[in-house]
Amino acid sequence: MSLLLQINDCQLVKLQQNPEYMTRPKLVKIYDINYTRFSPAKKFRYLFKEPSQYPLDLNNVVGDPIEIKHSTQNNLLHPLLNTYFEDYIVLLEEDIDDDDNRNANKVEMTDVYSRRGILERIMGFYYEKNDFSALVSRCNGKLFVVELPQSEDAFERNQSGNNTHHRRFCQITSVDTMPELSDCNDDNIFQVAIHEANLGKYNLHYVARAPAIKVTEASKNDLKNLRDVEFVSTKQMWSSIRDKSTKFLKYWLQSYLSNVRELYIAYKDSKGMVSSPIECWKTCDIPKNYLWKPRVCTTFLNEFLNKVEEIMANINSLDIVFEFAFNTSTRSVTYFKKSGVGFIPKEYADRI
Repeated sequence: MSLLLQINDCQLVKLQQNPEYMTRPKLVKIYDINYTRFSPAKKFRYLFKEPSQYPLDLNNVVGDPIEIKHSTQNNLLHPLLNTYFEDYIVLLEEDIDDDDNRNANKVEMTDVYSRRGILERIMGFYYEKNDFSALVSRCNGKLFVVELPQSEDAFERNQSGNNTHHRRFCQITSVDTMPELSDCNDDNIFQVAIHEANLGKYNLHYVARAPAIKVTEASKNDLKNLRDVEFVSTKQMWSSIRDKSTKFLKYWLQSYLSNVRELYIAYKDSKGMVSSPIECWKTCDIPKNYLWKPRVCTTFLNEFLNKVEEIMANINSLDIVFEFAFNTSTRSVTYFKKSGVGFIPKEYADRI
């Protein structure tokens, strides 16, 4: 393996002295996910409503739950690729204006296509406690970044029984705009959103679980109006958790990348009961309570992409993949090249 990056104290100082910030993410499109099938959606299915009565019992899930399948999770790059290489439509005139301004300034931008999950892990790497790996392909000047997928057995072991409280909390705080459908317990049926943001010379395009809007803004629940709505997200955690810093870093990164303005958190006891009213956090206020720095997160992602472009400058094939290993104990990123293992589906490869 070759060394790509080594983050020491000196490097950390440089990251903070020369920060790169991300523009506010824009919502591009929404998709309904049904196992490996997907279709465009015109609105969010679920709206957020604060509970009016306590305690909340997070164990009392209605119906028989169905865990998310390995195939469902691995297929989530398809809606992103479909958006840009199948039927991409610029939604608002402001997008055209932004493109014209960049062209006028002759800024050569690089398009990066990814998923929110791996972007948030890369951004939080300096503070991360678990190792992970990313795969990167480069073709026609575009970068494609995904997390190294788990095997089906490992994925299913990690999923087993882990979503019970989250599933129940969503049931309690969600208003279903399509109640005629009886699939609320199937984790393979949900929505994703396609977002865009700029970071330095990079146009980031990525797919993520769709955020929510408050039930009080239901009248604006239409794709053309959703950019004017404040997105919210819900989380639940153990009240006895010790490492809140790492947990809130993850929550902040997810919210930041999805333009979520408010985060609603329920604290549960050892029996899965929520006795106190859920807390509402402004996303912009979360970093004020912890030592981690947002500018380190955004600047490190930019630095990583810069280094990737340097070593992959001569690569122009989706069949060639670079694997990047993020080692948290040494705070280093190493890589190696492999061929014939492309991860872009064939139906999109010719259009890229």
